Amino acid sequence: NAQGYDTNVSDINITIHDDTKECEAIDADFNLTKIAFKDGISNESARFDDVGVVDINITDKDWAKVDENDTNQSCSGSWICGELDNIKIIPSHFDINATHTNMNGTFTYLDDNLTQYSTLDINITAQNERNETTKNYTSLCYANSVNIGISHENINSDGLSKLKYIYQDGNDVNSSGEVEKNSNINLNYNRNNFTSEHNGTAPITFYINFDRNYQISTNPFDLNITNIYVKDSDNVEGNGDPISSPTFYYGRVKTQDIMTNKQNINHSLHVEVYSDSKNGYVEDFHQESLDWYRMEDDSYTSNISLSAKKDFAGNSDENDVSLNPSLLSVTDGKSTFTITNTWSSSNKAYIHVDIPEYLWYNKYNPFDSSGDCSEHPCFIYTYTRDSNDKNISSGNFKGTSIGTDFNATKTKKGVKIFR
Repeated sequence: NAQGYDTNVSDINITIHDDTKECEAIDADFNLTKIAFKDGISNESARFDDVGVVDINITDKDWAKVDENDTNQSCSGSWICGELDNIKIIPSHFDINATHTNMNGTFTYLDDNLTQYSTLDINITAQNERNETTKNYTSLCYANSVNIGISHENINSDGLSKLKYIYQDGNDVNSSGEVEKNSNINLNYNRNNFTSEHNGTAPITFYINFDRNYQISTNPFDLNITNIYVKDSDNVEGNGDPISSPTFYYGRVKTQDIMTNKQNINHSLHVEVYSDSKNGYVEDFHQESLDWYRMEDDSYTSNISLSAKKDFAGNSDENDVSLNPSLLSVTDGKSTFTITNTWSSSNKAYIHVDIPEYLWYNKYNPFDSSGDCSEHPCFIYTYTRDSNDKNISSGNFKGTSIGTDFNATKTKKGVKIFR
């Protein structure tokens, strides 16, 4: 130690160690106008406002000022100089800000193909101990790759085994993955996602759903994220949990056969959701059949298309039947359209319904929009000019009975179709 070196030094210079990095200057608040030395030792502390690897140079031009006339005024002369190199300053912690929202306002349909999804938006921000963003924590400066872990409450719904996701990183690149439905999502997030555009923050967005099975209906549930944990290679950590929890429903489209003696008639199809009990998820919805409820919150589904065919297979168009509109959108879980025919005698047509695949429920056949009526929803439109006509029948094709017709002007008992 330099015994007797008792003084205050105010000439302090702090520089980025690697001048090839594109970083902002780092300031230090020593809480003093000068650094005090006693016998050559200073125990002052400094508080840095940003991160980096810095060099600190301290120059005392006054201690040997008496020699300034006969000694070189430099660090090799009368000045007392010191330097500290490669001092690494890291963030105090990560702030985790997250929101988790439904696809459709208050709900999300289960969808194996992730055309429906909940959206988990996460912003990971490096901060100092005053909760200020450290803007040099970027890929051009001193950001590290981070490990992200996302945990959630168990999903107890039958028919689901995988949680599936797509995530969009800070450079708008998409990647996909899946885990067991009750496992955490874990990934290493590259430092390049801390872009200079975001200055200390790395955004990541997850689009989440599950491996819906078209053969197995499942009860509604909430996806409750309980913790988002982030840690980098310097052991800087952060925790958070998102605002709100999305609700997932198993949905289907319900169609009904119709028989009428009118050449122009309104008809409708419904979107339903499954629940094996009348609980809080469905208590405000109208129950239309055992365990199925009209999804009255759905005013989002669109691009349901109708086409009139002469047969079950859908190979031949029925040009004497028009559907208006033929491209449907759903309001309050229901879509209404008009069927018109120009037939001169009793006849029938098969109305094929193309739907989003996530609304297909069938115990036997997968969805195929170009297939026959066993592979997508259909209903039979029967027109009889004579109300006593006994020769009209619904034909012999496979379907699932779903109860009484809710739209028919006049009905005869027959096999209903629902896929």
